[in-house]
Amino acid sequence: MLTYEHMIKDPVHGYIGITRAEKCIIDTGAFQRLRRTLQLPTSVYVYPGAVHTRFAHSIGAMHIASAFGENIAQRLGLVGRDEGSRLIQFLRLALLLHDIGHGPFSHSFEETILYPMGVNHEIVGSRIIESNDEIASCIEENKDLGFTPKDLSRALLAVGSEDWPVLGYSGVDQEMEKSLFYVLKGPFAADLLDYLIRDSYYTGAGYGSGIDWERIARSTIPLHRRLGILDKAVDAYEHVLIARFHMFATVYYHKTTRAVEQLVSRLLEESKSYIDYREMVNNPSRYVELDDTYILGNPSIRDLEPCRMLLNRKIPYTVVEEKRLQIPRRNPLMMLALDRGFLNKLLLEKLGSNYSGVVYIDTPRLPLNPMLRDDEVLVISGDRRVIKGFEEMSFGTLSHSVAIVRLYMDKRHLDKREQAVKTFREIIETSSMETLRSFY
Repeated sequence: MLTYEHMIKDPVHGYIGITRAEKCIIDTGAFQRLRRTLQLPTSVYVYPGAVHTRFAHSIGAMHIASAFGENIAQRLGLVGRDEGSRLIQFLRLALLLHDIGHGPFSHSFEETILYPMGVNHEIVGSRIIESNDEIASCIEENKDLGFTPKDLSRALLAVGSEDWPVLGYSGVDQEMEKSLFYVLKGPFAADLLDYLIRDSYYTGAGYGSGIDWERIARSTIPLHRRLGILDKAVDAYEHVLIARFHMFATVYYHKTTRAVEQLVSRLLEESKSYIDYREMVNNPSRYVELDDTYILGNPSIRDLEPCRMLLNRKIPYTVVEEKRLQIPRRNPLMMLALDRGFLNKLLLEKLGSNYSGVVYIDTPRLPLNPMLRDDEVLVISGDRRVIKGFEEMSFGTLSHSVAIVRLYMDKRHLDKREQAVKTFREIIETSSMETLRSFY
């Protein structure tokens, strides 16, 4: 339905077709910056092959979005119409641009720099899309696209299907159109599928190998503000959940990866003396100068202790205790009890100020296995009847989610280990409910 004027050879997906508008955006300075932003900037210190970038991931996610778009356009009766091509192109560009707001060191930068400013990479990305002249001209010069940079910006900002921008396809209910949100941010979104497969490939972990993403993409059913999945694709989706569990356990939450993240956080904090991040975040034209090399190539920053440690892979932290906590699926608020800032404040209150900078608790941003809401994934039969929620017919027997909580110490102060471990166990093992109540 789209005309591909160029091809990219990708090691994960093979040949990927590129439209004129997509090539125009890929060639902008704002997007080329993603070549210098690693997808896994801390995991690369554990898995040497993990040198892939946000640039490659964004193109891969765009490619997967095509299969979703083609399937949905067909089910909405848009095949053979210009509106069908418009739907597919909009989804492809939304996925192509979904990470354009990521800063150097990706999620570490987001937690250390962006969150304290009240923004995230999606908010920053939406600002770039709306204000960048190169990106705007790529869209405006292709007037037959039928949407604007503002529409793409709104897609990135959407936190639920109700926020999805309605472009208006004739004969298609607006509530059905809003189901497209889940291609970008749903439980089997194109973003998720590509990063599981790509990260697995480049790390060598292998857990994402063989994920049948095409079966999933071509088995989705647009509903009112929802995407269902045909019962024949349930096995393929189970593979995604299993791969996600093991990738989080062995790659994203690897104990050394998380220690490197702490080191990077220190580096970013200390680099504030040399880089005015607030000014750059508030000015999209300056923000697109930021990438991994912008920080690591700064002579003053390279003299900082955490930067020297990072460049020479001298990781000062080691795990001295680890707990895997089961969180009842019917009580997801227990994740709030694992708030990292709160637990570390409690730890230092109990240990005393002489442990400051010596010990810290690391908790996950997300549990290892996703805690799907009861209505998150609806399984549909061939005659379009809703059979039941995915949890009821598949992984519902997994009654708990799992979160890894670790106690780290500076290797130079392991003589303080015994008291630190004792206090950590007291907090985690005997005070979980009290901690939750205190958190509120």
